[in-house]
Amino acid sequence: MEKNWQLREFGVRAVQTTPLIARDGRVVGMLSTHWRAPHQPSESDLRLLDILARQAADLIERKRVEMELHAINGRMSSLLENIDEGFLVLDSEWRFVYLNATADRLN
Repeated sequence: MEKNWQLREFGVRAVQTTPLIARDGRVVGMLSTHWRAPHQPSESDLRLLDILARQAADLIERKRVEMELHAINGRMSSLLENIDEGFLVLDSEWRFVYLNATADRLN
């Protein structure tokens, strides 16, 4: 039988929860603080929790964007490696930055 856990069973008597809101307004998580005694957070506690929530939301959003970019780069690399045409990228100093397998064979 599955147990329905209650915070009270763990000695929690007060909880304060702050939403983690991305810059575009989406809620990306929650930051919850638990106390073993009844507790009313002070204004400075709440400001600190808001700062921590902002930082956490920014980190979550940055990680999401990094994961999206990684997936896009993987798809792009797969596409470029599987075309029959040579494809290369040069930097501003005319150095090779990327060559697909076809371009490398032509080199």
